[in-house]
Amino acid sequence: FNYSPDVYCSKYDEASGVCPDGDECPYLHRTTGDTERKYHLRYYKTGTCIHETDARGHCAKNGPHCAFAHGPLDLRPPVCDIRELQAQEALQDGQLCGTDGVPDLQPGVLASQAMIEKILGEDPRWQDSSFVLGSYKTEQCPKPPRLCRQGCAWPHYHNSRDRRRDPRRFQYRSTPCPSVKHGDEWGEPARCDSGDSCQYCHSRAEQQFHPE
Repeated sequence: FNYSPDVYCSKYDEASGVCPDGDECPYLHRTTGDTERKYHLRYYKTGTCIHETDARGHCAKNGPHCAFAHGPLDLRPPVCDIRELQAQEALQDGQLCGTDGVPDLQPGVLASQAMIEKILGEDPRWQDSSFVLGSYKTEQCPKPPRLCRQGCAWPHYHNSRDRRRDPRRFQYRSTPCPSVKHGDEWGEPARCDSGDSCQYCHSRAEQQFHPE
């Protein structure tokens, strides 16, 4: 990558949109809508969009260029810079050290270690669309949301609205539950008296990743 996906530039002027280092700056620029980060290969299409999908398969709010995934076929794994992967391997081997034993790495590389570790140890089954349809967001993340660095890209859920019932265990349609969804807004699944036995979708994830 030519700039970090995680560390923001301290020199960038948000008002003028100018950085003294220009396009050579190795850091993220906080542009309007945070577009540099959203469309960075590290994060682009790695998380599910919170908005509806229209009849053409596009985002109802952001259109065809939405930075988030609309369905399992639109979801993609994060991409790591080969230099970061090499740095990670060198760190594991104890080869990258600066003065006083401190790793001699750029801040952008250091800030990305959590994501890199996740990619290196990622279960290859998540590359299979049929596995994604059956398992995505069906298990709770072992870490609380504030401590989980993977965010919405993580294939496990962090709360009831993010949760998806395993379609192999529960039989439900791709139609939203009228007790949970009102208009364009998804509410708490607990509003439905039928609970997990309800025959309708209780979350956006259940609808977008329904195997139908």
